[in-house]
Amino acid sequence: MKLTENSLQQRYASSTTSFSRLRGMTLWIMEILRDYGNASSWEVSKQTMKKNVYVRQYLYRLRKYGIASKHEDFWFLTDFGKYLTSIVCRDRDRDRDRSNTRVTQELHKSNSKPQKRLCQVSIQSWLHDSSPGDAEKAVVDMLVDHFNKTGSKFVLIRDQYVLAEELRMNAGDLNQALTRLRQDNVTYLMRDPAGGQWKLGLKKAFLEALKIVTPQ
Repeated sequence: MKLTENSLQQRYASSTTSFSRLRGMTLWIMEILRDYGNASSWEVSKQTMKKNVYVRQYLYRLRKYGIASKHEDFWFLTDFGKYLTSIVCRDRDRDRDRSNTRVTQELHKSNSKPQKRLCQVSIQSWLHDSSPGDAEKAVVDMLVDHFNKTGSKFVLIRDQYVLAEELRMNAGDLNQALTRLRQDNVTYLMRDPAGGQWKLGLKKAFLEALKIVTPQ
């Protein structure tokens, strides 16, 4: 039986589970099920680039909390799961907008102060020598642009799914690109223990190998 909007709100409000803290892989899988309508654990595994046995742990946990259900080999969101996904994603996007506003304000303050000229680098030599794919190019281009503007070799991201949205690419393609870039010693990805975010940055040796150009 399909639940009404009012009953969904009551269930969400009366639940003892802190659904507002859903994030990371759990939320990613919920969004995959939302976008697919229904999907096998193998399809979810392919999208997240995680082993099937790992993904299934999350799927069964979602079923335990009434967020997802399974029919034969296919998983799908329950009515409550669909409602919950929309609520959590809405709150995440609102928090991201607030965070972006604060970052914009801080950048405005920083830009209003006298700045010393930064060393500028270009990725043209890397593009010529390595012939990277579009996803790898997008990641490196973003990091080099950030370095040229701020002097910082890394950016902080909440998770890879958020970064995929910002770069307007499929999360699976982004994961493959990040894996290849780490294997080629171009970038690194590590957990920032202070803020709980991910630190994505350019390797020092790669950055030093890029051609220095004159700041405009």
